[in-house]
Amino acid sequence: RYERWVDDLSLGQSPVAAATLAWVLLLPLSTEKLTHEHAHAQLVTHRVRRTWAWWVMSRASVAVLVVGSLLGAFLWAGHWRETYCHGPLTDRNTDAIWHGKGDDRECVGVATAPEVLFARGNGLELNGAGKGITFERIEQAIRDENDDIEPGDAYVTVVYAGPLTATGKDPEATRKGLEELTGVYLQQRAVNKTVRRSVKLRVLTANGGEDMLRQLTAVRKIIEVARRDPTVVGVVGLGRNTQESEKATKLLREAGLPVVNTTNSSSDLPREFPNYFGLAATDEEQTHVLGLVARQIAKGLDRPHAIVLSRTDRNGDLDRYTAEQRDAGRKMLEDAGFEPGRPVTYDLAGGASLNTPLTTICQAERVPDALYFAGRVEDVPTLMRGLSETTGCSDRRMTVFTGDDLTKGTFDDSTSIAANVTLYHSSLAPLDRGKNLGFYGDAYRTLRALHPEGEVTALASGRPAYEDDLFASGQTVISYSATAALYDAAARGDKRRSAAETWATLHTVDLNNMPTGTISFSRARSSVSDNVHGLNIVKVVRPGPSAERTLVCGKPAGVSPPLTAKDCRP
Repeated sequence: RYERWVDDLSLGQSPVAAATLAWVLLLPLSTEKLTHEHAHAQLVTHRVRRTWAWWVMSRASVAVLVVGSLLGAFLWAGHWRETYCHGPLTDRNTDAIWHGKGDDRECVGVATAPEVLFARGNGLELNGAGKGITFERIEQAIRDENDDIEPGDAYVTVVYAGPLTATGKDPEATRKGLEELTGVYLQQRAVNKTVRRSVKLRVLTANGGEDMLRQLTAVRKIIEVARRDPTVVGVVGLGRNTQESEKATKLLREAGLPVVNTTNSSSDLPREFPNYFGLAATDEEQTHVLGLVARQIAKGLDRPHAIVLSRTDRNGDLDRYTAEQRDAGRKMLEDAGFEPGRPVTYDLAGGASLNTPLTTICQAERVPDALYFAGRVEDVPTLMRGLSETTGCSDRRMTVFTGDDLTKGTFDDSTSIAANVTLYHSSLAPLDRGKNLGFYGDAYRTLRALHPEGEVTALASGRPAYEDDLFASGQTVISYSATAALYDAAARGDKRRSAAETWATLHTVDLNNMPTGTISFSRARSSVSDNVHGLNIVKVVRPGPSAERTLVCGKPAGVSPPLTAKDCRP
């Protein structure tokens, strides 16, 4: 009907005939046609079949889809927040993850996002002249140095890996991380701002958890970062010897990354891994020099008798240091002329449990003239209290030998050293034997600028700057030197090098102006007596705040004549 109507319009010869007609035909319909003619159609109409398209586009389906998406996003966001230290719905960072549950929870991995600060909220302050400068401020200062590197600058990236958090409420558990990170910052500042080297130094922080008990997680994250970022040339730190240290070093070797270790004194790691470069005198090297003292003490005794007292293996702390110290200490006592008795161990049930072991030692048929203590510095107050109170030992003069972990002790507790005990321990940082004494003043001035109020404590007067508690533990100096060694290999000749080139160049490092002597990794001089590591032997007597420390003997880092008994008189 419509087509006939259009023909009747006689528009066939019109120029617009090819155009789409816009005419509308109005057809008047009667009430009959509208109400009755097609009424039967309602009787035969079938339900329209709903297709998949109807289901997809229906309002109910769209509503369910929207609600489900929002719920899924909420659940995933919650999962990411529980998995990653910075895990929002968008822009999450996978390089640092939460490890552990409840009070045992720590953020572990590499801080590659501005939102990840391992020391956030940690108000622990540096000791001595560094009082007022917090852990959080040091970590932020490193971030600030990184941000000052211009986009066109050549730079290398060093990863510091250390214990930057603690599961307990005592911030002192992170002091090692604070002091080592301070040394890394001092070297970064010297390279980028003081000397203004053409190859800048960028630093990333990696947290291995309290006492480095989660270092494998941190190492795997370091490797992931290094695969994405070719400027990463190696790792500084990993300064605590645990049962995971070997595997961690192996993973880094397989990834082509060298490690410049700070205070890990393992004797095995430098022998087994070519990518491991350590600044610490090994346990064997330490006990060799302690043996020079022990031999002279044994000569003055009738039938000298000694016991090795050590932490039990596999007590939950993954500690490998004490096991190596135990073995090296026993050999040292035998070589020095002592007759070693049966070794005694103690566990860590809520702290060092020494009552029963000391009762066994002090009430034995032969009470020892000497102990080799293969433990940690936090166990020493309990040990000394027991030696001063337990029958059989309290009224007997006794010599205690132990390793480098005692360098961290302050001995300011009234029972830190028993009155009847003379303690000899090794120290990894011979601060009195270095060639760059100006380092301490420069470091103090650099750190002073970080104080929030600019009113830092002055360096101790009347004695060398290195004796100030800011530097006394040696950990800041060692990490400074380790970072300097890695940077020297990575930027030799003011040319930025790859991790592989840095690894090869580390064998030729020879820095002769370091605070502890000459930093060298030559393998030509690696014997126990003729090594290139610096160390001191320290004697401690008298209890409480009046405890007196005396340097018995020592040698700077680098090539120097081997120590003899004549050098190390008790």
